[in-house]
Amino acid sequence: MRTGTRKRKPGPSRGTRVAGAALLGVLLLAACSDGGQDTGETAGDDAAGGAETVVEEEPEAPPAFAAEPAATLTEEAFTPPMPAAVLGDAVFLADHTGLTRFDAEGTETGRAEPEHPVIHIPDTIPEDSLDQAQAGVRSVQTPLAGELNGDPVVFSGFPVELPAGEGLEIIAADADTGERVWNTSFAPEKWGTAPPRVSASTSLLGYHDDLLILQIVKDRMMSSTYAVSVPDAAVAWSDTDAHFSLAVHEDVIIARQIVDGGLMGPLTGLSPVDGSVVWRKADDDTNGGAGFGPVLRVGLPDGLKSALVSAADGSVLVTDEDGLPTGSPHCVHDRAADIVVCGADSGAVAVAVDADGTVLWSLSRDDDGWSGVPTGTDEGIVFVDRGEDAPPVAVNAADGEVVNEDSGVAPALFGSGFGVVRDGPVLTLHPRAD
Repeated sequence: MRTGTRKRKPGPSRGTRVAGAALLGVLLLAACSDGGQDTGETAGDDAAGGAETVVEEEPEAPPAFAAEPAATLTEEAFTPPMPAAVLGDAVFLADHTGLTRFDAEGTETGRAEPEHPVIHIPDTIPEDSLDQAQAGVRSVQTPLAGELNGDPVVFSGFPVELPAGEGLEIIAADADTGERVWNTSFAPEKWGTAPPRVSASTSLLGYHDDLLILQIVKDRMMSSTYAVSVPDAAVAWSDTDAHFSLAVHEDVIIARQIVDGGLMGPLTGLSPVDGSVVWRKADDDTNGGAGFGPVLRVGLPDGLKSALVSAADGSVLVTDEDGLPTGSPHCVHDRAADIVVCGADSGAVAVAVDADGTVLWSLSRDDDGWSGVPTGTDEGIVFVDRGEDAPPVAVNAADGEVVNEDSGVAPALFGSGFGVVRDGPVLTLHPRAD
């Protein structure tokens, strides 16, 4: 398979080896041998052109996973967000009432549930997202990996019935056992007089200096941003009905100002320390937003195109003129390389940018290369789902080159020796095959 013509930033390709350390060692040895004098011994003969020992490296196996799953984690992940997180050799799967731990073989090894009774548990979940919205089904949000007293844990949030009325409870499950090791609960502002009528969901956006940043949505309309101190197990600050927070990256919460009685306004940067406004794009005409590391994918006014904007200040970095696919392309962020790759499943269209928004490479519709949806990344490798008519591929995030023309599957999450694949409501665990 050809990978097509690419526009890309020059630089070393994957697999380049630097031999500077070995060369430096030879030069130092030559300079330090008897003050540089030739004694006629073996070292001098080698320096004069003796045989060189060459050690060949074993070629790296192309990144791949077993096509057949080792285990099925769930067949009921109907709501849109990914309901799972991976921490080391374990998968944590959230549902409407708790958090379940699975080991690397897919065996259930622990479960954590809130202390208080969970509310807004749907009797049935329609498979279609529009039907879910009409039925008021609460989305199961993505768990968040973090720390508790220096130990790894996974956080998740639930609407619960508190002694004083409806509220929220955040729990932490131990990374090794899956048991609940921490929790805190509170009633969001205004819930006392106007509790959720249909549903309430809690998105854990990020973890910043012992603060959990939450976005709470009540009845799919009213939203609030909260910061919860993990050491204090208490609310540190709140922002009610003023901003809808989208993502957290480094020292900023990227949000939209709520204007005109609930409409999404301009992009705004909030301080995760106290919720104060750090920056605001007064002339912003974009809409929506999904965070991918250092960038945010937003919609443009015409409704047909997207852009990537900086999480640091909201400035536009990449548009379709730079190779970004139209519509709402799927993007993934590789933490190891700090590269964001966006792709579409129709036509050979993809683009990769670094943390500064510099385009590293792009594929156009005229290229005879791969096309598909990037599902996840692992140590600089992007896995791409190309649909039922072509096998998934593994692509180097730095240059867009295909490193495996059949990776078995295209996982969305990666653990120690396995990947997690999502196919609609079904989540499966696949061992590595490389």
